[in-house]
Amino acid sequence: MLSLQYNARHCVKNFYFMLDLWCFNLDQSPQKIERYRTLLSPEEVARADRYKTELLKHRFITARGMLRETLSQYATIPPQQLLFQTGQYGKPYLVNHSIHFNLSHSGKYGGLIISDEAVGIDLEVIRDIEVNAISERFFHPDEVLYLKNLSSELQLKQFYRIWTGKEASLKAQGYGITHHLNAFSVLQSPVQLPRHHEYWHLHYEELHPNCALTIAYASLNKSIRIKSLAL
Repeated sequence: MLSLQYNARHCVKNFYFMLDLWCFNLDQSPQKIERYRTLLSPEEVARADRYKTELLKHRFITARGMLRETLSQYATIPPQQLLFQTGQYGKPYLVNHSIHFNLSHSGKYGGLIISDEAVGIDLEVIRDIEVNAISERFFHPDEVLYLKNLSSELQLKQFYRIWTGKEASLKAQGYGITHHLNAFSVLQSPVQLPRHHEYWHLHYEELHPNCALTIAYASLNKSIRIKSLAL
């Protein structure tokens, strides 16, 4: 079930049993970028300064600033005081609050999923690619066959649906894409990763014709709320 909500503070009050999906544009004004920069930790500022182009640097600052600003409303902790650590396989989590979240960004688009339990999200800008060559290298045999049986106009969209589903599932489990993408299929939901007992439900959202997004979550009874569509 989807509902659109724009008042963040009102929505936080009704947070449990929800999946809050925040979607945003990373190309912001210089004034907003500078404000977001003031929210970052010294380590995040150092990471931003390592980017080779101003565009990528500004998008990173905006993504991290929006992450801190949004999470602070749920945790009732000032953005600058949120403490992040990473799990064994690189998934970030909050040290000073039990809220679960996951962030993804591609191009100018950003997506943030927030819940009271483990979640994953992947967002990808849709680009023309060699669908068959890439899927044969990275996808499960069932997914490769599925794509080959589609018309050319459907292949690209379904490729990104599968790709984002795989990454979202891995991120929900706590992994990155270093794990073998061809070891499991996301054609049917829920998805179970090899050697794990958890099942992940997938929800695909086309927020923009050029942007594919999938979220992975454990509890089927969650309602999904899209909190911002400033794309």
